[in-house]
This record gives sequence, C-alpha cells and structure tokens, in this order.
Amino acid sequence: MASEVNYSRAVRVTPGILNTTLTGAVNNTPFDLNYFKVGEVFVRLQWSTVIDNAIAASSIVLGDTLPLFVRPSVNIYQPIIVHNNSTEQIGIIEISTDGTITIRPDIDFTGTFLFVGNCGILSGSVVYGV
Repeated sequence: MASEVNYSRAVRVTPGILNTTLTGAVNNTPFDLNYFKVGEVFVRLQWSTVIDNAIAASSIVLGDTLPLFVRPSVNIYQPIIVHNNSTEQIGIIEISTDGTITIRPDIDFTGTFLFVGNCGILSGSVVYGV
C-alpha cells in the first residue's frame, strides 16, 4: 500500500533581490543579486554577467551584505566562472557567515584580477544550505 502524501505542508519560497555594486577589481559597477530561500533548507543566489574595465585587485567584493535570513551558517566556497584579462577562467565565490560575498580569480586564493583588459563574473548561480 502506498503511503499518503500530505500536501498541506507546502514549502515556502522567499524571493528577493539585492541591488548593490561590485568593488575591488571592478569600479563600483551596479550589480543585482537575486536570492531564493526555499523553506528552512537552502538558498539559491543567481546573477547576470558583469564585465567592466579592470583594476588590479585580488578580488571583487559586493558593496552590501546579504540579508540575515539568507546568510549561511558556515562559510561557503564554490567554483564559478570569472572573466580576467578578457579571458574566462575558474574562480571561486566565498559567501561568509557575516553576509559578505567575495569573488576571487582562482581557486587557490593566490591570483589577482589583472588591470589589462576587462574583468568580472559571468552569469551563474550557487546553492547552499542554511
């Protein structure tokens, strides 16, 4: 006999958008970060491509922090595609428990966004538990 499914407990999805700027390797470039919190289980962050004139820097940082209810309980590190010196490469996004988001041009934290060509991030998304 099949078990019954209780549909009265629908999962609540809380969408939002953080209108901010990117600083560091790009110079105060407008940036919209969409977030979706699904129940009390996970959060999805989503963004569009942002490419700007480069400034030599070790990272790109969001100008504002995430709202408290979508911050992770531990620091999150996930690979993403970045644009550095007019070339795509694998970088990393760090989502900290204090709500700051830092994007680095490589996965070993030693690289720099170069000031030759353009730099930024390509459209993408990350999912993490809360």
